[in-house]
Amino acid sequence: MDTRLEEKFKKEPLAIEARKLIKACVHCGYCNASCPTYQLLGDELDGPRGRIYLMKSFLEGRLSAEKVKMHLDRCLLCQGCETACPSSVEYGKLAILGKEIIEQSLKRSFLERLLFNFLLHGIADREKFYFFLRIFNLLRPLLPGALRRKLPPLSKEKVRLEKWARKGRVSQRRLILFKGCVEPVLYPSVLRAARHLFGRLDIDLVDIPKEGCCGALAYHLPNRKKAVAQAKKNIDLWIKPLQDGVEGIVVCSSACCQMIKEYGSLLKDDKEYGQKALKIASRTFDPVEILEKGDRRLFLLAPGLGAVAYHSPCTSQHGLKGQGRVEAFLKALNIKLSPIADSQMCCGSAGLYSLVQKDISQKILELKMKNLLGGNPSVILTANVGCRLQLEQLSPIPVLHWLEYVERLMQEDCCP
Repeated sequence: MDTRLEEKFKKEPLAIEARKLIKACVHCGYCNASCPTYQLLGDELDGPRGRIYLMKSFLEGRLSAEKVKMHLDRCLLCQGCETACPSSVEYGKLAILGKEIIEQSLKRSFLERLLFNFLLHGIADREKFYFFLRIFNLLRPLLPGALRRKLPPLSKEKVRLEKWARKGRVSQRRLILFKGCVEPVLYPSVLRAARHLFGRLDIDLVDIPKEGCCGALAYHLPNRKKAVAQAKKNIDLWIKPLQDGVEGIVVCSSACCQMIKEYGSLLKDDKEYGQKALKIASRTFDPVEILEKGDRRLFLLAPGLGAVAYHSPCTSQHGLKGQGRVEAFLKALNIKLSPIADSQMCCGSAGLYSLVQKDISQKILELKMKNLLGGNPSVILTANVGCRLQLEQLSPIPVLHWLEYVERLMQEDCCP
């Protein structure tokens, strides 16, 4: 579809880039079958094809910003439509651009701005997040029921996180372990499991002090300026170790992994950081990318264990294009996976979506949980901190990162 930009958008870089992405869409509608909001609401404008049409109409000056904003805000940015699209439309990038252009054209309400600023500065900073989580957990008995269900407990392991290190000789292979802002506070056991499993392959995971948020939260709000600043801070911290022989960066949470792999795209026009960002992106790995290449005899488990349900995060199967890789690795370890209907569908977490689109998020979660439990698994596994938080709200069985589950089944502890 060609877009005839309104005069005020003809020299606007974001609008010009959006026009190029819109042009790839042939309006076939195959994407709607993979869109959770279209399937739930049944409204053409709440599917990818309809949202693309809305953005096109707005850029042509035929539609108000308010109309487009409502439907773009309902988008999960799950990218399921990209996997289904026969024309390879980069809908995720287009939706972010659309949100940015709308933000420039329409001022959000005071309450929306207050909430977004609190979430951006209260969650994306690990120490602040830890502080606020402690406060809210102390106030838990006084909070409304819906908020109590969403509020995760504080992990007691947080204070010991930086002290983990493999004993014995230093391995010749080293990777940076990116910790992020939420996982070290809520689920440090994931990071510990990663150290144990990589240790079996004689790979040391090293810490980089003062690393910050990957930038995903800001980028999706959207706040490109903040996301770029967070990306540059991390690049400055990582580039020297990579030059000194560290192989790359391993990222346990798939949403963070996708964001860091997109640093090259985010900073492509930056003369100082463009090449550095490409290097960082090319040497960032999901754990399965490394572990699946190792000697699996080091991980083989006894058969006969109960079935588990693996929820593949959207950022993993659609964003990172890693559909089936974790499942294949688990199967190779004799772990039985239960069948899951509509496994390509989102759980409704989508970063802050579960907080700002609560009703839609909850309905999507209910559908996902029904499908996950359909095969009577003993545990639900996933690969993203946001998905885990979302699933734990309704799950009657434990929800774990797949690294934790594999580590728990190991007979030996390689990181005492």
